[in-house]
Amino acid sequence: RRNDRSGDITDPFLDEIAKRTLDRLRDVKRVFPKVLVLGGATDAVVRTLLTERQDVTEIVVVDASFDMLSFVKRNAEAEFGAAEVKKDE
Repeated sequence: RRNDRSGDITDPFLDEIAKRTLDRLRDVKRVFPKVLVLGGATDAVVRTLLTERQDVTEIVVVDASFDMLSFVKRNAEAEFGAAEVKKDE
């Protein structure tokens, strides 16, 4: 694990899984402007989407953990200046 710019601890293994999964999506010719992230490696997937996929305009995150949703929201706002981060309970 390592600290990122925001001071949070990130997991290089999860980052690599997210990058490889999204790399496979590049093989698909269709553009996906809206993405649904279903738990598991949520923060790593959102970070990779925001960093590498300019075609993505909306990301919806679903996770059983309220703490994880808060963590992802906080990181998206702090690191990427996410234009609009909503939280539904």
